[in-house]
Amino acid sequence: MGWLLPIVCAGLCETAHPYSLIAKKAFPELLAECPQATLLPLIPSLIQPLRAALLDPAAGIFEAGCDAIIALSIAAGPYLNPHIEKLLQQINKKSMQAKYKQKVQECIQTLVEQGGDEAIAVVKARVPGFTI
Repeated sequence: MGWLLPIVCAGLCETAHPYSLIAKKAFPELLAECPQATLLPLIPSLIQPLRAALLDPAAGIFEAGCDAIIALSIAAGPYLNPHIEKLLQQINKKSMQAKYKQKVQECIQTLVEQGGDEAIAVVKARVPGFTI
């Protein structure tokens, strides 16, 4: 199962049906089934595809990336903290756009809740105006 997770994560940038649907549905399901011992070494290989999804201009891809980050944060907890800064750069770029504001807040809040004090410090440093 571990080998499939990075492939599905890269599929989040797909716009063609059924690939986009499969990636959006499969990623959180695979995370839920993936033992933490298998997931932890895979986290670095998931960051680049997640960043690509956050930067993709196609409709729905940014939201899919945020949803995937939320699912990953819940599955990995504080083990995602070393990579939060790389993700926050892209998340924060769209934080001022009204259509993304709620999804951005949900994503950042999940990162903070799951990552603890270390995540709070990173978010406060990277997201202007962030309060708990």
